[in-house]
Amino acid sequence: MGSPGYIHTNPPVFMSTNRLKRAGKGESFISWNSPLFFRFIPVLLLFVFWAAPALGWDRPFDLSANWGGTGLMEIPTARVLEDGELRFGAAQALPYRWYTAALGVFPGLEFGGRFTEFTNVPTNLNGYGNYKDKAFDLKYQLVPESRKWPAVAMGLHDFHGTQLFEAQYLSLSRQVFPFDLTLGIGRGRLRGPLRFPVFDQFGLFGGIEWALHRR
Repeated sequence: MGSPGYIHTNPPVFMSTNRLKRAGKGESFISWNSPLFFRFIPVLLLFVFWAAPALGWDRPFDLSANWGGTGLMEIPTARVLEDGELRFGAAQALPYRWYTAALGVFPGLEFGGRFTEFTNVPTNLNGYGNYKDKAFDLKYQLVPESRKWPAVAMGLHDFHGTQLFEAQYLSLSRQVFPFDLTLGIGRGRLRGPLRFPVFDQFGLFGGIEWALHRR
């Protein structure tokens, strides 16, 4: 998760920015990294475009991903926070620890920010602890979900600063309660293992969320 600046202006002398980028972008994504997931892509597409949703809004699937934005574990969905809704959180998936905040700025527009602590990269600064980085994200829901169409959103991850976790994406989400199915195209950190022959910079990601209650 890159940043518009470090918490401290200088990176650790023994860890280059390029090494941190490789460490961040090499992290696997739990939701889509298994080959088993890709066997179900035709089924996901069928549900995303043709199954009638139980609800016409983003709840109850507007919860936080690890990195603070609305999503599923490590991937963004097409869901967004409601206008004026503010969310704080913290999460850990080694070697990362996140402290996050997200805000529904306008209808359909979500802004998020986070501090990321690299628990396996100590610094040589007294009292500073492990290496830390900050990042900002933007997501806009182009099309809200309707009975006929899935929700569609596009977004930017870590769009300024060190950009250790930079990504751009387009995602589609379809609610078939109690499930919410997401399929997306991403680049950077969100470029999945299934890539396009001509446009190798882009790849597919996806996931399935399950809710125990409609609220």
